[in-house]
Amino acid sequence: MNREKLIKMAGTVRTGGKGTVRR
Repeated sequence: MNREKLIKMAGTVRTGGKGTVRR
């Protein structure tokens, strides 16, 4: 797994799977 994939997956999980990255 690449870092980009991990970041994208983590972002999706944090947003609840909506696709919007909110920090």
